[in-house]
Amino acid sequence: MEGIYQYADDVIFFSSLLCEDLKKYGEGIRKIYKEKYDKKVENIVGFDFKTPKAVAIWPDEENYKDWMEMFVEQEEVLPWYRRIFSTNKPKQSDE
Repeated sequence: MEGIYQYADDVIFFSSLLCEDLKKYGEGIRKIYKEKYDKKVENIVGFDFKTPKAVAIWPDEENYKDWMEMFVEQEEVLPWYRRIFSTNKPKQSDE
């Protein structure tokens, strides 16, 4: 029975992370589309995990702290051809 409860907690927690990531990605695509085509774009539908029912079954986030700390955001590395032909080259300091 303990395994079933842990599995249910994992599904709830990781599903919410997936929803957050998809919303963030959708907002980025929406912004690009809006800037590029100058069109009215509908808002991305979000999820509210703070309702009383959701809070009642929500797993303790401390159980996933180690897992969450493994992921860090990295700076975007431009392809070699964009680094070579970039107009925004880093300035060399005067020595």
